[in-house]
Amino acid sequence: MAVAIRILLRKFRVKRPAYLLFICIFQLAIISCTTNEEEISKIIKETVENPNFIPLSEFEINKSRWQASNLNNYQFDFRWICFCEHDYISPVTITVEDGTINNAIYTETQIPVQVNKLDRYKTIDGLFSFIQDAYDKNAYQISINYDPHDGYPFEGSVDYVEMMVDEEKGFEISNLMKLESDENGIWLIGKLPINGISLQITKSIPALVNVTVKGYLSDSCTELYQIKQSREENLVTVEITTRRPKDAFCAQVITEITESIRLEGNFPIGQNYKLIVNGAEKRFDL
Repeated sequence: MAVAIRILLRKFRVKRPAYLLFICIFQLAIISCTTNEEEISKIIKETVENPNFIPLSEFEINKSRWQASNLNNYQFDFRWICFCEHDYISPVTITVEDGTINNAIYTETQIPVQVNKLDRYKTIDGLFSFIQDAYDKNAYQISINYDPHDGYPFEGSVDYVEMMVDEEKGFEISNLMKLESDENGIWLIGKLPINGISLQITKSIPALVNVTVKGYLSDSCTELYQIKQSREENLVTVEITTRRPKDAFCAQVITEITESIRLEGNFPIGQNYKLIVNGAEKRFDL
């Protein structure tokens, strides 16, 4: 079912109520509401053929994607881009817990941001509100780039008035990591940075596809965490995550690593495939 929804979103931009309906169906299916693919396909077809069908905007699609991730505890590096005082635009590392900014530190100095200055920064949901406000004010130019997997805006700029100078405001986000807790403490879960991908294909029946991924761990505390695969027709997605203790002081030593991964499922000969590993793409033919 999730595959059917993603296929729809790739081919069409669905009106907000319809898209939210699909998200609802997906969530209800998890608790055994329905597993009938024919029923779901019928709902999708009826929605798309509705004469009142209106495409969903890029903003709405990505906002819904972010909300569907249900990520309320995370950390990320952030900076404003504007004609503002140095302190305002200095890069910071922001920690969000239960959807609220818990603290922020200046990334370069590791000095905590004063409590009375925390309200100048925004959570991911707050950034969506910032963008929505720009649309509501009919800003002259709005340029936003969204993460293709989780939907959050990782960079953007707003020019509010065409002929006015120095009123533009932009932002940049990097190193978004999930916060997870267990008996050993709080961990930062991030994606392994990728340096290269190579394939080894055995054209047997069925064909076997092995992937060699080269990446690196950014400090002495970071370790490999999980490797997950998903498949949607001829698109294969692999996510490799790392983890490190949240408050650890770690030596900034880069360690290169190599991982070998056997792709799951059957790969019929005579077709084209696309592999995405942590955002890096590789195409291959059989």
